[in-house]
Amino acid sequence: MAPTAVQPPAAPHAEAMLLPSTRVTRYVAVGIANVRSGPSTGYRVVSQMRRGQRVSGTRLSNGWIRMSGGRYISGSILSGSHRTPTSTSGTSTRSSGTVTRYVTASLGNVRSGPGTRHGVVSTLSRGSRVSGTATSNGWIRMSGGRYISGSILSGSSSSSSRSVSRASTGASTSSVIAEARRHVGTMYLWGGASPAGFDCSGFVQYVYGKVGVSLPRVVAQQRAVARPVSSPRVGDLVFWGTWHVAIYAGNGYIYDSGRAGLPVQKRRMFSGVTGYGRVG
Repeated sequence: MAPTAVQPPAAPHAEAMLLPSTRVTRYVAVGIANVRSGPSTGYRVVSQMRRGQRVSGTRLSNGWIRMSGGRYISGSILSGSHRTPTSTSGTSTRSSGTVTRYVTASLGNVRSGPGTRHGVVSTLSRGSRVSGTATSNGWIRMSGGRYISGSILSGSSSSSSRSVSRASTGASTSSVIAEARRHVGTMYLWGGASPAGFDCSGFVQYVYGKVGVSLPRVVAQQRAVARPVSSPRVGDLVFWGTWHVAIYAGNGYIYDSGRAGLPVQKRRMFSGVTGYGRVG
């Protein structure tokens, strides 16, 4: 008998993506930033903001900021300091609009256009220096029509190892799976990142953190720092867009924290997978 199809968790509304205690103030770090009617580039542009303008709102689990009036802006094109966008130190935006950054991922994908739908043309290793012009969606346009996501870059070479770091002893596949298995039965909690309750990316971040690999908090950031692979091996990350992530358990199974009302579980991988990623 064919196994019953498992339905993917429903994509959450913006209100369901709110993380606890995440009221933030940021500053636009690119020349022109698009403000949209919803928390992704799939929504229409309703206005624009200029470099250095102040943004206040509530951070969502996918890294976007919800401002007043139902307006949204991507956190990847914002800075925590109003001084950063106008600094001339060489590690920030200069008057010409050129920025210098450093790769924080193990391998940073360089693409033919400013988005993950464009093809990968090369890779840069952690700590590599990147110079170019910031685009309105947070990517950096380098020479030769090459692009790299600003979400995997840092303004300082000294911090380029912080986004994904592996303990000197490394993390084995078995240790990742053993840690994931340990939390089977823990109930889903939106914004949760501890054994008290997990959401999908919180579960992945916690499991990898326990075995010595530090990952960013939200799905979009985890996908940005993971090295894309065509087929997964045990312990790799499985992505459904930027709204769900799981840990591959082998033989078509995953460990994940799916949605409200469900616990962390091992289950068959459902349809709609958009990519696999390897970290460390």
